[in-house]
Amino acid sequence: MSAVLDSALAYAAKGWAVMALRPNEKKPLWDPLLQPNGSTSGTKDPAVIRELFTTYPLAGVGVVTGEISGITGIDADG
Repeated sequence: MSAVLDSALAYAAKGWAVMALRPNEKKPLWDPLLQPNGSTSGTKDPAVIRELFTTYPLAGVGVVTGEISGITGIDADG
């Protein structure tokens, strides 16, 4: 397993929904079956997570904030 896949599975085990990110970007990766709705396609399902990060081994892992994960993120620039 890759470190990114391990991390994605660990986050999901904490109850956080994860998504695959485009390599070296902060934008969600689009896949018509595994992640059809971009940032709203976060999942906690280990089978989907394994398939996503096996299909896209260079993807980054993102955590979907808000009600689905029960966490709030703050982005402070400058």
